Parts: sequence; C-alpha cells; structure tokens
Amino acid sequence: MRIKSSELRQKYEDAFTIIETLVAVVIFGVVYIALYTGLSSGWTIIRAAREDLRATQIMLEKLETIRLYNWDQINDTNFIPEFFVEAYYPTIEGTNSQIPFPESYDLSYLEANSPYNDNVWYRGQITINASTNITESYSNELRQVTIELTWKQAGEGRTREATTFVSSRGLQKYIY
Repeated sequence: MRIKSSELRQKYEDAFTIIETLVAVVIFGVVYIALYTGLSSGWTIIRAAREDLRATQIMLEKLETIRLYNWDQINDTNFIPEFFVEAYYPTIEGTNSQIPFPESYDLSYLEANSPYNDNVWYRGQITINASTNITESYSNELRQVTIELTWKQAGEGRTREATTFVSSRGLQKYIY
C-alpha cells in the first residue's frame, strides 16, 4: 500500500509545532503577569487613598473639636494634649478608636504590638501658637492651631498637616 504524499503532508500541517506552542505560552505568560501587576497596583492605590482619606478625617475631627473649645481652654497648655494616636483597621468594621499616646511610645512599637496585621497607626501632634504672621491689632486674640499626622504607608513614612486659626470670641457660642 502506498501512502499518498498529500495525505501525509496534511497530517503534519494540522499539528502545532513546538515553536508555535512556545510562542503561545510566552504570550499567555506576559498577559497573565501584566494582568496580575495591574490588579496588584490597583489594590495598592486604593489602600493608599483610604489611608490618606482617614488622615484627612482625623485632622478635620481634631480641628473641629478645637474650634468648639473656649478661649481659656485653648490657652491652657494642659487641657489639649500635644500628642495623640489614632488607629485605622481597614478590615474590621467600627474599630477605629482613639488611643492615648504616651510620648515614650513610637509607631514601630505600636505596629509591632498590634492585634491586627493590616492596621495603620496615625501619630498626631497638636501645636497651638500665637499668630506671628498677622500684624493687625487683633493678632493677640488669635491662635494658630497646627495638626501634623505621620504614619507608615507601604513601609514609607507619610505626613499630612492642617492649620487653622481660632479667635478669642470663638466660632460659635457653644459650650464644650
């Protein structure tokens, strides 16, 4: 029996060669790695945005609370603590709470002794000074309040700062 060369050629043409298979695997690998990298970067950006938003919330909360104090409380150096720590647990609902911050603690201590692995610790400092930039006659009735937050984001130190002025007559007539 004789095999026709056209039938033999057709059998070999229907199969993939090793080169074609390797090229397909390389293309699949590149696409898979690009997809994984894109998703990973996206989640990292979302986490950074959440931590930045939480820092803004903490600063706003502190500034709004200070605005409600009366003039004597603002000028009393023992009334408003200079240092504070706020915790942010991104995976546990409703557990963001204020923790008193002794000056001897540092962020590495808090991170090492945390009950959760993915928490973020914001160390804050409140500075209240007489307003030196204002030369008007009412400058002695103003205080400049600065809140500075520091935290670690992906192993890198981050800092945010907010400043406001508080007057002796107050923003409103609330008693706090």
